[in-house]
Amino acid sequence: MDAFTILHVEDDPNDAMLVKRAFVRAKLPVSLQQVSDGQKAVDYLEGVGQYSDRHQFPEPQLVLLDLKLPALNGFEVLASARKNSRLEKTPIFILSSSDQPEDQQRAQKLGANRYLLKTAAFQDVVQHTSKLLGSQSEAARQ
Repeated sequence: MDAFTILHVEDDPNDAMLVKRAFVRAKLPVSLQQVSDGQKAVDYLEGVGQYSDRHQFPEPQLVLLDLKLPALNGFEVLASARKNSRLEKTPIFILSSSDQPEDQQRAQKLGANRYLLKTAAFQDVVQHTSKLLGSQSEAARQ
């Protein structure tokens, strides 16, 4: 099985480091790719510009997406990803500090698979990723 690649889209370096540490601590076999704004996320997901080398920047099997981002916000990134036929089934988890029901409903309507609040999200992200890795391993064995 190829490495399980996660694209983490986060502009706050402290939150980016917390996610990175959570995966290291959990010892999950993942390749964590991180970008700091919405336009870079779209470019990465589409494999264009500096992200055109898919050996260096593999297509992700999971996207962790903040909503409040420079360049393009998380809703715009989510909408763009869901218009791409290659990404329509890729799980996209929103990691946000916003507990506003409108944000949660909008994210769900645009195709987010999960909406997690940052305050408790890191352990949830690790658990969900572990489950995704397990289901991928099972599918590869069949």
